[in-house]
Amino acid sequence: MAVPRCTVHKLRDLERHAPTHVLKAIRTVSHAIMNAETLSAARQAYRAFVRTWRARVPKVGESLQEACEALLTCSRFPASQWKCLRSTNAIKRLNGEFR
Repeated sequence: MAVPRCTVHKLRDLERHAPTHVLKAIRTVSHAIMNAETLSAARQAYRAFVRTWRARVPKVGESLQEACEALLTCSRFPASQWKCLRSTNAIKRLNGEFR
């Protein structure tokens, strides 16, 4: 069974482990993973992220590795479903769908 992970909460977790001067770079690269067009592109972006950030900020690399498969779950589904799959918070997701 594929269980997605809330990408917003994971990004906040990554930011908690990172120094302030690299936050923008981490956001940019993590968005590249989560917004990749295909699963293979998402995996490639993920590997690049881990290679880079595990060396620079080990806690960030470890934190992303811990959640890899759950973060890539959305990429296995059609892009039209990604928005509702990316948030595991039912109330936020419901409100987003009504807007």
